[in-house]
Amino acid sequence: MPQTTLTPKVVALAHELVYYEAATLSGSEATAFGAIYAIQKLGCAVRTWAGTAGFRSLLTRALILAQDKFPYLSAVRVKPDGSLKPCTSISHREHADGTELVLAQLLGLLVTFIGESLMLSLVITAWPDLRHFDGNSPEKRQS
Repeated sequence: MPQTTLTPKVVALAHELVYYEAATLSGSEATAFGAIYAIQKLGCAVRTWAGTAGFRSLLTRALILAQDKFPYLSAVRVKPDGSLKPCTSISHREHADGTELVLAQLLGLLVTFIGESLMLSLVITAWPDLRHFDGNSPEKRQS
């Protein structure tokens, strides 16, 4: 099975997408839900290219890859529609860290299968106002 090499640029992009989605939310769960919303939003773009089954397969593989670093993600499931069924027994912080890594792995798998340019095209389809992404997290751009 394909492995992903998480480049700093892919990890930064995942963080950017989570940060962007979390900024629209409030409360202590904002980052955890930001990651889920980012995965769902990217999923809409990927489904137009690969269908629901294709997206579900990629998301399932990304989840398995993320379990190496966060074993508690083994309790998270990918539902038939390609959405995540979160585990309720983990903290919001753990959930946020884990799902952000799932998103990074998903982006990495897309790079592996279709290349960086097409992956970025899918990201721009889902987030048209993020055309400025330069590989730095929002915190790095502000300093």
